[in-house]
Amino acid sequence: MRIRPVAGGTRDYEQETDTYRFLAGLRGDLANSWSWDAFASYGKNEGENVIANAYSKSKLQEILNGTAGIEPVFAGGMSPEVIDYMRYADREDNEYELENYGVSLTGDIDAVQFQGGALGFAAGVEYRKESGEFNPSVETQSGDTFGNQQEATEGDYSVTEVFAEFNLPILAGAKYAEELSADLAVRYSDFDTFGGETTGKVGLVYAPIEDLRFRASASTSFRAPGIYELFSGTAQSYEYLIDPCDTSESNEEGQGANCGMVGPGFTQSGSQVPTNIGGNPNLDAEEAESYTFGIVWTPAFVEDLSITLDYFDIQVENAITSPDLQRMLDDCYRDGIETACAAITRGAGGQVTNLEGAKMNIGEISTRGVDLDIINNLHFNAGQLALRLQASRLLEYDEYNEQTDQTWDKLGYVGTSSEMYVKWRGLAGVTWFADSWSLGLDVRHLSDGETSYREVPSHTYLDLHAGWDVSDALRLTAGVDNLADREPTDGSGSGDWNSTLDYKGRYAWAGVSYQF
Repeated sequence: MRIRPVAGGTRDYEQETDTYRFLAGLRGDLANSWSWDAFASYGKNEGENVIANAYSKSKLQEILNGTAGIEPVFAGGMSPEVIDYMRYADREDNEYELENYGVSLTGDIDAVQFQGGALGFAAGVEYRKESGEFNPSVETQSGDTFGNQQEATEGDYSVTEVFAEFNLPILAGAKYAEELSADLAVRYSDFDTFGGETTGKVGLVYAPIEDLRFRASASTSFRAPGIYELFSGTAQSYEYLIDPCDTSESNEEGQGANCGMVGPGFTQSGSQVPTNIGGNPNLDAEEAESYTFGIVWTPAFVEDLSITLDYFDIQVENAITSPDLQRMLDDCYRDGIETACAAITRGAGGQVTNLEGAKMNIGEISTRGVDLDIINNLHFNAGQLALRLQASRLLEYDEYNEQTDQTWDKLGYVGTSSEMYVKWRGLAGVTWFADSWSLGLDVRHLSDGETSYREVPSHTYLDLHAGWDVSDALRLTAGVDNLADREPTDGSGSGDWNSTLDYKGRYAWAGVSYQF
């Protein structure tokens, strides 16, 4: 039996978060052009979520068993007494900590000279440790809640990194070469979770004249799996899946060949299948190759104008994602793969009661795009007017899944959680600076796209912001985001929307910063 007590009201979420960050640093000069820098920082984030109008399964069972002292009235809907007996406030807390230490050395190696100057050099060592935990309520962890069951999460990892960077000023102020320089960088990162990895970058800048610069780079990089990808406890969900053993018309491919244990005439009872997905401590890091090419134009005939156009091409291997649950069912009952069958549990009547999986390195990502950035500062006696236009055009976003051997063209796709691959993104801003204060307006735009269920229209937001420098050290800021109170579009027809869209509505904020 499945039930959702809507008579008790909506699930209301209240979140309280405390954030702390401490940073200390020292820097000094050495002989000639050499200098050193050292820092230490510590940050902590603590949060508590309270979900009103949660309901207990055990309390419902007590009512049905007659041990609650309440008449089990359900005709025409649950009675207020039944609702109140089952209802409770669900509480969950989370914590995240970051420790970071580093020391670096920079300077020029005068023994190596180019026409444009001495060889620039930088090197350093950095240590970082991240830890986090998430503790759902006892009801949620035990499965007593009407919502989805979820286990607690706790884990940490640390990384030690060493790096070296070189700047080669090959030419400067030469004919047809106002600047020609190259940058070389190498970094070694040693994680206690999956070992060491070396990455590098090569960059080139060429300016035939002072107004025009061309730049290009090729680099390798990686993304280490995060705490929740590594250590997340399993979380229950109900996914829309087709049981390959179903003999009804909804299973268009027909019953799988490996369904003998289910028996003939089996019919899937509902379209949603219980699943449990968690973290995987054996994940490898995502590895990427990136290529960029750009142009920077600062025309001398227009004061304080900069126009930048960049093209990027990124290839990611070992992409971290959740397993394809439909593929797991098909692998077991159509192809007879035993490892897939081991993740499936069936209960009374042959229905799937649990499908279990974990985060996996199973994919590749290919993406290309173009970024445009235009900045123009207009100077007046009374102040300065800063104009900015940013636009990004996504040209390609393909995901290849090794598990299914299929490539998904996601260009224009909008997911119902955080995926957002619309073709165009833009930001236009205007800010007035006068003496110690500023006032500005930004316009954010996301072009239209589509989900698996429907089309999603474009979204445009207006953001107002202001600032006041009370002193050289103290600054006050305030603003209103989504000034027009634009609501997000339901992406699925079931009340789901993408988190990139502004779901909070009109939002006022204020901040204080003080520099010691």
